[in-house]
Amino acid sequence: MFQSTEDRLIFPYRQVLSTVTLCAEKRQLFEERYLRLLETSFKRCRKIALVYNSNRLTITIGSILVPAILSIQRTDYLSHPNATQGIFWLVWTVSLMVTVSNGLMTMFKFDRKYYLFHAAFEQLKTEGWQYLALTGNYKGTAETHTHEQQFPTFAHTVERIRMRQTEEEYVKLQDVAGIRATAAGPPGTTTGGGIPTVFDYGKTPGRDDLLTAIWQYLKTLGAKTENSIVDSGDAKPEQHQQSRPKSAEPSPGGAPQTVLLV
Repeated sequence: MFQSTEDRLIFPYRQVLSTVTLCAEKRQLFEERYLRLLETSFKRCRKIALVYNSNRLTITIGSILVPAILSIQRTDYLSHPNATQGIFWLVWTVSLMVTVSNGLMTMFKFDRKYYLFHAAFEQLKTEGWQYLALTGNYKGTAETHTHEQQFPTFAHTVERIRMRQTEEEYVKLQDVAGIRATAAGPPGTTTGGGIPTVFDYGKTPGRDDLLTAIWQYLKTLGAKTENSIVDSGDAKPEQHQQSRPKSAEPSPGGAPQTVLLV
Protein backbone atom coordinates (compact mmCIF):
# COMPACT_ATOMS: atom_id res chain seq x y z
CA MET A 1 0.00 0.00 0.00
CA PHE A 2 1.37 3.38 -1.01
CA GLN A 3 1.93 5.90 1.79
CA SER A 4 2.82 9.53 1.44
CA THR A 5 5.82 11.02 3.20
CA GLU A 6 3.58 12.63 5.82
CA ASP A 7 1.91 9.27 6.54
CA ARG A 8 5.27 7.55 6.94
CA LEU A 9 6.27 10.30 9.37
CA ILE A 10 3.10 10.16 11.48
CA PHE A 11 2.45 6.41 11.39
CA PRO A 12 5.14 5.40 13.97
CA TYR A 13 3.76 7.93 16.45
CA ARG A 14 0.23 6.62 16.05
CA GLN A 15 1.42 3.05 16.38
CA VAL A 16 3.28 3.71 19.65
CA LEU A 17 0.49 5.94 20.95
CA SER A 18 -1.97 3.07 20.65
CA THR A 19 0.08 1.06 23.14
CA VAL A 20 0.40 3.67 25.91
CA THR A 21 -2.05 4.28 28.75
CA LEU A 22 -3.68 7.64 28.10
CA CYS A 23 -7.21 8.93 28.48
CA ALA A 24 -9.30 9.67 25.41
CA GLU A 25 -9.14 13.45 25.81
CA LYS A 26 -5.35 13.60 26.07
CA ARG A 27 -4.99 11.10 23.26
CA GLN A 28 -7.13 13.32 21.05
CA LEU A 29 -5.09 16.38 22.04
CA PHE A 30 -1.92 14.51 21.12
CA GLU A 31 -3.24 13.65 17.68
CA GLU A 32 -5.02 16.91 16.88
CA ARG A 33 -2.35 19.28 18.17
CA TYR A 34 1.03 17.59 18.24
CA LEU A 35 0.74 15.34 15.19
CA ARG A 36 -0.86 18.07 13.09
CA LEU A 37 1.82 20.52 14.20
CA LEU A 38 4.50 17.98 13.34
CA GLU A 39 2.98 17.39 9.91
CA THR A 40 2.69 21.13 9.23
CA SER A 41 6.28 21.68 10.31
CA PHE A 42 7.44 18.90 7.98
CA LYS A 43 5.62 20.46 5.02
CA ARG A 44 7.16 23.86 5.73
CA CYS A 45 10.61 22.27 5.92
CA ARG A 46 10.09 20.54 2.59
CA LYS A 47 8.93 23.72 0.86
CA ILE A 48 11.68 25.93 2.24
CA ALA A 49 14.29 23.26 1.40
CA LEU A 50 13.14 23.22 -2.23
CA VAL A 51 13.32 27.01 -2.53
CA TYR A 52 16.58 27.33 -0.61
CA ASN A 53 18.40 24.57 -2.49
CA SER A 54 17.15 25.84 -5.86
CA ASN A 55 18.43 29.36 -5.21
CA ARG A 56 21.72 28.14 -3.80
CA LEU A 57 22.23 25.84 -6.77
CA THR A 58 21.49 28.66 -9.21
CA ILE A 59 23.92 31.03 -7.46
CA THR A 60 26.70 28.45 -7.24
CA ILE A 61 26.48 27.13 -10.80
CA GLY A 62 25.90 30.59 -12.30
CA SER A 63 28.90 32.05 -10.48
CA ILE A 64 31.07 29.31 -12.01
CA LEU A 65 29.61 29.49 -15.53
CA VAL A 66 29.90 33.26 -16.06
CA PRO A 67 33.72 33.53 -15.82
CA ALA A 68 34.13 30.22 -17.65
CA ILE A 69 32.03 31.41 -20.61
CA LEU A 70 33.73 34.81 -20.68
CA SER A 71 37.15 33.16 -20.82
CA ILE A 72 36.34 31.39 -24.12
CA GLN A 73 34.54 34.31 -25.73
CA ARG A 74 37.65 35.63 -27.52
CA THR A 75 39.05 32.32 -28.72
CA ASP A 76 39.52 31.42 -32.40
CA TYR A 77 36.81 28.80 -32.24
CA LEU A 78 34.20 31.44 -31.45
CA SER A 79 35.30 34.19 -33.83
CA HIS A 80 31.98 34.14 -35.68
CA PRO A 81 29.80 37.21 -34.91
CA ASN A 82 26.73 35.09 -34.24
CA ALA A 83 28.63 32.99 -31.71
CA THR A 84 29.88 36.09 -29.93
CA GLN A 85 26.40 37.54 -29.78
CA GLY A 86 25.00 34.26 -28.47
CA ILE A 87 27.62 34.14 -25.73
CA PHE A 88 26.78 37.71 -24.76
CA TRP A 89 23.10 36.91 -24.24
CA LEU A 90 23.97 33.66 -22.48
CA VAL A 91 26.19 35.46 -19.99
CA TRP A 92 23.58 38.17 -19.53
CA THR A 93 20.87 35.57 -18.80
CA VAL A 94 23.00 33.61 -16.35
CA SER A 95 24.11 36.78 -14.57
CA LEU A 96 20.49 37.92 -14.28
CA MET A 97 19.45 34.56 -12.80
CA VAL A 98 22.27 34.72 -10.25
CA THR A 99 21.37 38.29 -9.28
CA VAL A 100 17.67 37.50 -8.93
CA SER A 101 18.35 34.38 -6.85
CA ASN A 102 20.72 36.25 -4.59
CA GLY A 103 18.19 39.08 -4.20
CA LEU A 104 15.43 36.65 -3.26
CA MET A 105 17.68 34.93 -0.73
CA THR A 106 18.46 38.27 0.90
CA MET A 107 14.93 39.68 0.81
CA PHE A 108 13.02 36.65 2.10
CA LYS A 109 15.89 35.24 4.23
CA PHE A 110 15.50 31.73 2.85
CA ASP A 111 18.77 30.64 4.42
CA ARG A 112 17.71 31.71 7.91
CA LYS A 113 14.27 30.16 7.55
CA TYR A 114 15.79 26.94 6.28
CA TYR A 115 17.80 26.39 9.46
CA LEU A 116 15.04 27.74 11.71
CA PHE A 117 12.32 25.45 10.33
CA HIS A 118 14.50 22.36 10.38
CA ALA A 119 15.71 23.03 13.93
CA ALA A 120 12.12 23.40 15.20
CA PHE A 121 11.01 20.28 13.29
CA GLU A 122 13.78 18.12 14.71
CA GLN A 123 13.09 19.42 18.22
CA LEU A 124 9.40 18.54 17.88
CA LYS A 125 10.30 15.02 16.76
CA THR A 126 12.66 14.57 19.69
CA GLU A 127 10.11 15.81 22.24
CA GLY A 128 7.49 13.42 20.91
CA TRP A 129 9.70 10.36 21.17
CA GLN A 130 10.98 11.37 24.60
CA TYR A 131 7.41 11.65 25.85
CA LEU A 132 6.31 8.33 24.38
CA ALA A 133 9.38 6.61 25.82
CA LEU A 134 9.14 8.52 29.15
CA THR A 135 12.78 9.50 29.04
CA GLY A 136 14.77 12.71 29.25
CA ASN A 137 12.63 15.50 30.70
CA TYR A 138 9.68 13.10 31.09
CA LYS A 139 11.42 10.47 33.20
CA GLY A 140 9.87 11.64 36.48
CA THR A 141 9.72 9.70 39.72
CA ALA A 142 8.04 6.41 40.52
CA GLU A 143 4.73 8.20 41.17
CA THR A 144 4.87 10.45 38.08
CA HIS A 145 6.45 8.00 35.63
CA THR A 146 3.28 7.70 33.56
CA HIS A 147 2.04 9.26 30.35
CA GLU A 148 -0.97 10.68 32.20
CA GLN A 149 1.20 12.57 34.68
CA GLN A 150 3.73 13.80 32.12
CA PHE A 151 1.23 14.94 29.48
CA PRO A 152 0.84 18.56 30.81
CA THR A 153 4.62 18.99 30.73
CA PHE A 154 4.75 17.60 27.21
CA ALA A 155 1.95 19.87 25.98
CA HIS A 156 3.59 22.91 27.54
CA THR A 157 6.96 22.07 25.96
CA VAL A 158 5.42 21.67 22.52
CA GLU A 159 3.73 25.05 22.77
CA ARG A 160 6.99 26.65 23.94
CA ILE A 161 8.78 25.27 20.89
CA ARG A 162 6.09 26.58 18.57
CA MET A 163 6.01 29.95 20.32
CA ARG A 164 9.79 30.33 20.21
CA GLN A 165 9.78 29.59 16.49
CA THR A 166 7.08 32.21 15.92
CA GLU A 167 8.98 34.77 17.96
CA GLU A 168 12.25 34.21 16.09
CA GLU A 169 10.47 34.27 12.75
CA TYR A 170 8.36 37.41 13.17
CA VAL A 171 9.23 39.44 16.28
CA LYS A 172 12.99 39.65 15.57
CA LEU A 173 14.10 40.58 19.07
CA GLN A 174 16.49 37.71 19.60
CA ASP A 175 19.42 39.95 20.49
CA VAL A 176 17.61 41.65 23.38
CA ALA A 177 18.15 39.72 26.60
CA GLY A 178 15.07 39.22 28.73
CA ILE A 179 12.62 39.21 25.80
CA ARG A 180 13.42 35.66 24.74
CA ALA A 181 11.56 32.56 25.83
CA THR A 182 14.40 31.80 28.22
CA ALA A 183 14.13 35.14 30.00
CA ALA A 184 13.81 34.95 33.76
CA GLY A 185 11.10 36.65 35.70
CA PRO A 186 7.37 37.20 35.15
CA PRO A 187 5.99 39.94 32.88
CA GLY A 188 6.53 43.41 34.35
CA THR A 189 9.88 42.62 36.03
CA THR A 190 13.37 43.38 34.80
CA THR A 191 16.33 41.13 34.08
CA GLY A 192 19.85 41.50 35.40
CA GLY A 193 20.67 43.91 32.60
CA GLY A 194 17.75 46.18 33.48
CA ILE A 195 15.76 45.25 30.37
CA PRO A 196 12.05 44.66 31.10
CA THR A 197 10.45 41.27 30.68
CA VAL A 198 6.98 42.04 29.30
CA PHE A 199 6.11 39.07 27.11
CA ASP A 200 3.64 36.60 28.51
CA TYR A 201 4.88 33.31 27.10
CA GLY A 202 1.51 31.69 27.53
CA LYS A 203 0.53 33.33 24.24
CA THR A 204 2.16 34.44 21.03
CA PRO A 205 3.66 37.96 21.40
CA GLY A 206 1.95 40.58 19.28
CA ARG A 207 2.48 44.18 18.22
CA ASP A 208 1.22 45.62 21.51
CA ASP A 209 3.70 43.45 23.43
CA LEU A 210 6.53 44.69 21.25
CA LEU A 211 5.58 48.37 21.75
CA THR A 212 5.27 47.81 25.51
CA ALA A 213 8.71 46.22 25.61
CA ILE A 214 10.29 49.14 23.76
CA TRP A 215 8.50 51.72 25.97
CA GLN A 216 9.53 50.05 29.22
CA TYR A 217 13.09 49.69 27.98
CA LEU A 218 13.26 53.43 27.18
CA LYS A 219 11.85 54.27 30.61
CA THR A 220 14.44 52.06 32.29
CA LEU A 221 17.23 53.59 30.23
CA GLY A 222 16.02 57.13 31.06
CA ALA A 223 15.89 56.37 34.77
CA LYS A 224 19.44 55.02 34.70
CA THR A 225 20.68 58.11 32.85
CA GLU A 226 18.95 60.46 35.33
CA ASN A 227 20.42 58.64 38.33
CA SER A 228 23.91 58.78 36.87
CA ILE A 229 23.57 62.55 36.27
CA VAL A 230 22.34 63.13 39.83
CA ASP A 231 25.17 61.07 41.30
CA SER A 232 27.79 62.91 39.27
CA GLY A 233 26.23 66.28 40.24
CA ASP A 234 26.40 65.42 43.96
CA ALA A 235 30.00 64.34 43.71
CA LYS A 236 31.29 67.48 41.93
CA PRO A 237 30.62 70.07 44.74
CA GLU A 238 32.38 67.89 47.29
CA GLN A 239 35.33 67.43 44.96
CA HIS A 240 35.40 71.18 44.26
CA GLN A 241 35.20 72.01 47.95
CA GLN A 242 38.04 69.68 48.81
CA SER A 243 40.30 71.16 46.11
CA ARG A 244 39.63 74.83 47.05
CA PRO A 245 42.55 76.67 48.62
CA LYS A 246 42.00 77.64 52.25
CA SER A 247 43.66 80.52 53.99
CA ALA A 248 45.30 79.39 57.17
CA GLU A 249 45.71 81.40 60.35
CA PRO A 250 48.25 84.21 60.20
CA SER A 251 51.75 83.08 60.99
CA PRO A 252 53.61 84.57 63.92
CA GLY A 253 55.40 86.77 61.47
CA GLY A 254 52.14 88.36 60.41
CA ALA A 255 52.09 87.03 56.80
CA PRO A 256 49.13 84.85 55.91
CA GLN A 257 49.90 81.40 54.54
CA THR A 258 47.87 79.60 51.85
CA VAL A 259 47.42 75.85 52.29
CA LEU A 260 46.04 73.62 49.50
CA LEU A 261 43.95 70.82 50.87
CA VAL A 262 44.41 67.54 49.06
